[in-house]
Amino acid sequence: MKPTCIAGKKMGGKKWGLLFSLFFTAHLFAAPPADKAPGKQYNVLFIAVDDLNDWVGAFGGAPQKKSATPKLDKFAKSGSVVFQQANCAGPVCGPSRSALLSGFMPNRSGVYGNAHNMRNSALVQTHLTLPEYFSKHGYRTLSSGKIFHKHAGDEGHWAFDQWVATEGGSGSQVDPQRLTSRSRNLIDGKPAPFAPAKGEGNADGEGGGTEFSWGPA
Repeated sequence: MKPTCIAGKKMGGKKWGLLFSLFFTAHLFAAPPADKAPGKQYNVLFIAVDDLNDWVGAFGGAPQKKSATPKLDKFAKSGSVVFQQANCAGPVCGPSRSALLSGFMPNRSGVYGNAHNMRNSALVQTHLTLPEYFSKHGYRTLSSGKIFHKHAGDEGHWAFDQWVATEGGSGSQVDPQRLTSRSRNLIDGKPAPFAPAKGEGNADGEGGGTEFSWGPA
């Protein structure tokens, strides 16, 4: 897939001059309509990953010595555009995704936390989101999984031409032998080399706060 340039179009009150290659922040696949001649438009694949941070080999931030993303590293070296100075609009899912998909920063949309639904923003209500913009300009958009932040009864399905719900989150289970878990004090399936996190007022060895875990399926 070659990168696609979208320039000179206005979305969300801002001029977007983005060179699309691959986004990390489920998936959106936009295909041109059947009446378009082959080669006239590029297909665009949008992949969003929660809490990826810069743990991709191409970004050089992975804590492990061996990259866990060899396919993405190869893709990054094949003529793709890699943004090394990108910054997220918000440190949590809702504001970050809302800003990326609407073009409005949290201070303009009012989406500061995960409980805030971007659809309640007057700006979002009167401007196209990214998939809606594609739909209005000759693309058919298809989505499954988590692209917009999820709210009760609202998973962003309204923004796509076709949307398919997933079962059980990602539809897969984490490999217990590779699980990293805060509450279980595990790193890559093995006991962490340090004591469990302590919460205020808890006895020694008792973890506090909320669970934070990840691992390959």
